[in-house]
Amino acid sequence: MFFVAVATIALLYSGVSLIGKLLSEPNDISTVPPPKGFASDTPAVPLGTHDDGAAPSTRNGPQQSSSTTTTTPLITASTTSANHAGWSIDYLPPIMNSMVQYHKGSSLVANSLEAMRPPAEYHGLTCPQLVQRHMTEYAQVASRIDFTRPPKYKMPWYFHDPYALCGRYLLTHHQRDFQQDVAHPPQLLHRVAVRQPAQGGETSDSQMVVARVAAGEWSNGDVYVEHCGQCAEVVSVGESAALKCAGDVLMLARLISDQTVVSADVQALVVPANGRPYHPLRFFIRQPGEYVLEVTLVHVNGSSSNVSWPRSMGVIGIRASDHNKKSFKYNLACDLQRHVYGSPLKVLALGRGAAIENVNSLNLKPLCNVHNYNQTIGSGHWVRVPYKTRCEAFQSGSICSGDPTWLTDACGFNNELVWSPDSCRMRVYSPPLGPQQSCLKRGRSGFLLFVGDSVAREYVQNCRLFDLRSSKLHCIFANIALEGQHYSLDYAKAVVKAMIDSLKQNRPGVLATNLGIHHMIGKSSTEQWIEFIDVFIAAWKAEAFQILPVGTDQWLLEKAVWLGPPTIHYARHGMGHQRAVLWDEIAWKKLEPLGFIRLYAIAPTLSRTEATWDGLHYASYKGKVQSPWRNRAAPVLLWNGGVSNMLFNVLLNLICDPIPT
Repeated sequence: MFFVAVATIALLYSGVSLIGKLLSEPNDISTVPPPKGFASDTPAVPLGTHDDGAAPSTRNGPQQSSSTTTTTPLITASTTSANHAGWSIDYLPPIMNSMVQYHKGSSLVANSLEAMRPPAEYHGLTCPQLVQRHMTEYAQVASRIDFTRPPKYKMPWYFHDPYALCGRYLLTHHQRDFQQDVAHPPQLLHRVAVRQPAQGGETSDSQMVVARVAAGEWSNGDVYVEHCGQCAEVVSVGESAALKCAGDVLMLARLISDQTVVSADVQALVVPANGRPYHPLRFFIRQPGEYVLEVTLVHVNGSSSNVSWPRSMGVIGIRASDHNKKSFKYNLACDLQRHVYGSPLKVLALGRGAAIENVNSLNLKPLCNVHNYNQTIGSGHWVRVPYKTRCEAFQSGSICSGDPTWLTDACGFNNELVWSPDSCRMRVYSPPLGPQQSCLKRGRSGFLLFVGDSVAREYVQNCRLFDLRSSKLHCIFANIALEGQHYSLDYAKAVVKAMIDSLKQNRPGVLATNLGIHHMIGKSSTEQWIEFIDVFIAAWKAEAFQILPVGTDQWLLEKAVWLGPPTIHYARHGMGHQRAVLWDEIAWKKLEPLGFIRLYAIAPTLSRTEATWDGLHYASYKGKVQSPWRNRAAPVLLWNGGVSNMLFNVLLNLICDPIPT
C-alpha cells in the first residue's frame, strides 16, 4: 500500500508541477558577483551590510561542560609530504588527512600555493606589514584568474582548476568589486593571534606558532582573531565602525588531534579602548596533548535576509564531470586559502585535564535518549575509537555502546571517529542489525516515513542498510520539497497538502521530516519560511493528528521528529550556515508544541568540513562521488559517509530506545 501512495505523490507532483520534484545532489554551487566586465544578474552587495538588523553572526559553539573522554593525543606525521612556499600542507593527523593526502596530487600544481607563506611568518608581521603582504599575495592569486572564460567542471567562476581564488583573497575580491576601488586597502583582514606564544622547541614544527592552554578548562582568551584591515584603523569612530569591522563574516574554528575533533567558538567582536578589535576564541580541551587549531572563513553576508547577498568563501569538494564521467573533485588550494592568516597553529594543552569518566560502570554517562541528548545542544566532540574495536573495549565503554566499525567509510570521509555528546553515551548500531526491541509501543509493525529533501533522503539511505524487523519499523521516503525560487502562498499550500496526504495514506508510526528546508533556504526569505511552517501547522491541526497512543485502535503517530539541518560549510549562494541556524530554531519553536522531538544536527557536523563531499551532503553514492576508494580496509556500501551514518544512529537513539518515566 505504501508503494502506491508514494508513487501517487510522485505522479501528481513531479510531472505537472515542481512540488514532488526529485532532488538531485546539488552540483551548482554558490555564485558571486563577478568583477567588472563579467556578465551577471546578481546585484552587488556591500560587505558587512545588515539589512534586517540581525546580529553579525549566528554561530553555535560548545556549551560549558566538564565531561571528558579522550586519551592523551599526539600529532603523528604523515607518511608523505608536499611542500609549497616553504611550508608543509601535511599538518593534519592521520584520522583527518585521507582527503588531503589522496587528492593533493591531482588538485595542486607546483606553484598553486607559491603566494602563501608558512603560518608562523604572518605572526611576526605588524598589521600594516600584514596588509602589504596580503595585497601582494592577492595580486598574485587574482592575476591567474581569467574571469571572462567559463571555469572547468562548471564551477563558480572563482573555483578554477588548477588555480583558485577563495577565502581571504575572495573576501578582498568581493570588497574591490563592491566598492569599485582597486587601490583601496582591504576593510576586512583577519589573523589568528596568541597573547603569549610558547617558546621554540616545545614542538618539532617551526611552521606554526604555538599556544599554551590549560587542559580540562575553558580557554581564557589568550588565542583570538585579530582585525588588521582598514576597518580597524577607524573603529574608534564609534559603534557603527565596529559593526563595519565585524563585517558579517562567519568564521568557524576547530581543534584536532589524532584522538579527537572539537569545535571552537569564534565569539562576538570585542572593541578595546586601546588596541585593535578582535574575536576571542573559546574552546574546551578535555585532555592534555598537542592539537592543531584551524580558523577558516566560511560565509560573508550570511545574516542578511536578502537571499541574493550571502556568499560562500570557497567550494572545496564537488561531484563534477571529467571526460564525460561523474567523479569527485577536491580543491586543496581553495581549502587552504580559506584559512585566516596565522592558521593553522599548534595548541599545547597542559596539566592533568578533566577526569575521564571510566573508573567503573557507576560513573558512566547514561545512554542517549530524546531527553538527555537534547539537554546539551551544541556540546560534544568526535572521539577516535580504533578500527574494529567495540565501544565497550575502549575507555571502559565511556564513549559509546556497540560497534562503530561501519562509521569508517570507504570514501575516507570519516576515519574511526564517533560522535560523543557531553550528556550521554550514544548507542552505535551496526548494519544489518538495528535495535532489537520494538520502536513502537503499540507492538505492531509500522513505517518510519521520511518527508523532505535530499538531506532527509540520506537518513533513508542509511536506514536501508539495516534490517529493522526486530524494531517493527520499515523506512519509506516521500521526496516532497518546495522550490524556493517559485515560492507563493498557493504553492506552499499545495506542497503541504502533498505532505499531509502522504501521512494519511502511509499511516506511519514515526514521521521524520525537515520540511524540505534546503530547497527553500537558498532562494526564499525568512518570512516565507515562517509562512510555510504556519501553513503546515494549520493543516496538521485541521487533520487533528495526535502523537503517542491514547488507547484506541485508530491510527496515531507515536513519534514525530524534526530533522534539523546539518552545518552548511559551503553550498549554493544564499544557502549559508547562519540562515540554517536561524531557520532551524524557528521551525523547532513552532513544531515543539505539536509534540515533535528534535534531532539537532548542527553540533555533530560543525567541526567536520572534510566529511562532506559538497559542503552539505554527507552520504556519497558508489561510483558517482567517491571512486576510487581511499580507505581500502572499509567495506564499500551503496551509500558511504561516516558522519551521515552517525546522524542516522542519533535518530535511532531518539526514537527506538527506552525513555525514563
